[in-house]
Amino acid sequence: MDGYPRTLHYVKQDASWEGEGPSHSSARNSYLNHRPMADYQVQKNEGKTNLIINYLPQNMTEKELYSMFVTIGPVESCRVMKDFKTGYSYGFGFVNYSKAEDASRAIGTLNGLQVQNKRLKVSFARPSGEEIKETNLYVTNLPRNITEQYLDMLFGKYGQIVQKNLLKDKLTGMPRGVAFVRFDRRDEAQQAINSLNGVIPENGTEPLVVKIAEEHGKQKAAYYAGWQAGYNQSRGSQQQWHGEGDVLAAVQSPSTRYKEFPGELVWHMENF
Repeated sequence: MDGYPRTLHYVKQDASWEGEGPSHSSARNSYLNHRPMADYQVQKNEGKTNLIINYLPQNMTEKELYSMFVTIGPVESCRVMKDFKTGYSYGFGFVNYSKAEDASRAIGTLNGLQVQNKRLKVSFARPSGEEIKETNLYVTNLPRNITEQYLDMLFGKYGQIVQKNLLKDKLTGMPRGVAFVRFDRRDEAQQAINSLNGVIPENGTEPLVVKIAEEHGKQKAAYYAGWQAGYNQSRGSQQQWHGEGDVLAAVQSPSTRYKEFPGELVWHMENF
């Protein structure tokens, strides 16, 4: 379970929180381990009652998240996504209402709310499967002085950004010119590709490369598999990778650590 996130999961019960007055229907805090990263987006059969809340403050607790959303209506469950080992908050969570109309009202009321130094983004959690495929973009050749605000401005005009990750140098903390941007819908992601791929942005020196992240992952896996085949042959590595499928699974696994790969491959992984 090392490296997997855990969920602090509030579930409606029959008793009030200890030391708290009545909040909404009687309830108490129950913290449960949840499923790994692959199950982030939504649990099945929750329809239009399950919300994803992005841009949570780093120190926001599940109790605080519940207290905010229960003012709209009865909450069935509330969870903040955290790293299983370290407890580090990933900055987003889920709230599942009893009624679809309360979920819709929560979006209208709380979306865009300023909490500490963050502005919440509240939207329906998307179903797993085909609907979320090809919504995550891999972007390179971004200006090295780019900010998250500029990334939002650059891509936000094409649709709702669900998540973004601006990669930074581990030593300097400066942007590496690479980012992942996930849209709510596939057509929004495609529109961003059509509009921005090959375009030199403001303060940029090279044309942007914007592609579906899944395709980039397959290319990386093929590259690593070919590299590893040569490595195994020349070095007799103890850890064998048997083709693209094994390497792709390892690269995409949330539990994979760079230290598990040979040193030379680590360099290639970080510079491909």
